[in-house]
Amino acid sequence: MKFKRVWRGEFPKYWDVTKWAILLEKYVVVCRRNEHTNRRVIERIKIDSGETVTFQTIYNCILGWRDCVIFLARVSDARSHLKVDRICSFDVSCMSFRWELSEAILIEKYKLPTITDYSGDLYILGSKKIDLNNGHFSDHRQTINYRWPVDEHLSLVQKNDVLACVVKEGASLWEHQGYFGNYFHGVIGEQLFFYMPQNKLVILNKRTGQEIDEIDLPQIRSTTRRVLGDFDLCNEYSFENSTVADCLVDESAVAWIDDTNAVKVAYRGTNTVQSYSNPNSSLLYLTQIKKKNLLMYEIENEDYGSLVIGTMEE
Repeated sequence: MKFKRVWRGEFPKYWDVTKWAILLEKYVVVCRRNEHTNRRVIERIKIDSGETVTFQTIYNCILGWRDCVIFLARVSDARSHLKVDRICSFDVSCMSFRWELSEAILIEKYKLPTITDYSGDLYILGSKKIDLNNGHFSDHRQTINYRWPVDEHLSLVQKNDVLACVVKEGASLWEHQGYFGNYFHGVIGEQLFFYMPQNKLVILNKRTGQEIDEIDLPQIRSTTRRVLGDFDLCNEYSFENSTVADCLVDESAVAWIDDTNAVKVAYRGTNTVQSYSNPNSSLLYLTQIKKKNLLMYEIENEDYGSLVIGTMEE
């Protein structure tokens, strides 16, 4: 694995729960407060060359991305809730806004839903429904949902100590005893990812419930009990926002950091596990996976650190 430091500086105050750095195809994008000018900026860093373009902004949080467009919000504390009062669509390729929306929305604390390449055109944020193409919004009726959706037709439902996959009409496709909704973390294609208490990642077929893969995560340094990855859809019902993952997953690899600060990668196609030592002694934390790249935090102290890309080489 090749390690490359792409950014170094002061971390935002809530760096571990509020998304402020994101890995795109060619760039790393950072939304932060400049420690010298005290002004908020968006920085676009080209991964290959390190070339950096800076754009001043009022936004302090990244909601997600679609292709080369990122979605930003201005978020503030509202006691028992978070207040989102500005949202925008920002084109990273030309560093310009596509649209901006000024509307105060209250949401449950640390429950900001994520936008990804796989999101549809409509983004549900609290009591509002926002069209990501143009920023138009309308009211959304919030309902209490006791299901974990895995696609537009199927959901997981808890029945005592049994987890069932059901269709909209309620009929069960399959059931697994000893599984719980908060073990479920996300979906990639036909695969459901479960992080089990024994530090195992179990992958099931969403239509049959049949086990596709089981990956042991030996000596994993457990911090958040979160699995993040290149998910079509992730479980945001069971967890509060976190930018730190115990492990990262995509279709072909599972990555985690062990208690010696080494990066471990299980390559699913070859059933091999490789260990990679960080050339620096600073603690690493995983935050995002995209194709063969891992985006990691390198922590020097509680306020300062780096963004490091690890390129996987099977």
